Amino acid sequence: MKEKFHAMRGIEFTQYDSYSVITLPVEEMDFIKTPKISAAIQREIEGAGFPNIVLELPNLYYIDSTGMSSIVNLSRAMKEKGSEMVLVCGSPRIIQIFGIAKIGAHIRIFGSLEDAERYFISRPSS
Repeated sequence: MKEKFHAMRGIEFTQYDSYSVITLPVEEMDFIKTPKISAAIQREIEGAGFPNIVLELPNLYYIDSTGMSSIVNLSRAMKEKGSEMVLVCGSPRIIQIFGIAKIGAHIRIFGSLEDAERYFISRPSS
């Protein structure tokens, strides 16, 4: 089952049976933009009751510590509810930044949406 809808300007949510994809087309996640982005994602996660989340960042070219902290906090909140959030980012530069910041210790990072979707499809149901 696939259901698509839009929330905050440009943020797209696609809901499947065992996971949902949030496509966040922003180019920057900094201390100015992150609070609005994070609040919009949090509202939609809580309102829709998504079981697991793939956060897709296809256009991201800049992220600061506020943006990284927000992603980790969203992931932590999902884990506390028995769900999981994973990241999809194809930018080698951003993946390198995530590596330096050790974001991978808190959240799984995939290079493609297909890899993240395969992860959730192949995962045993809880």
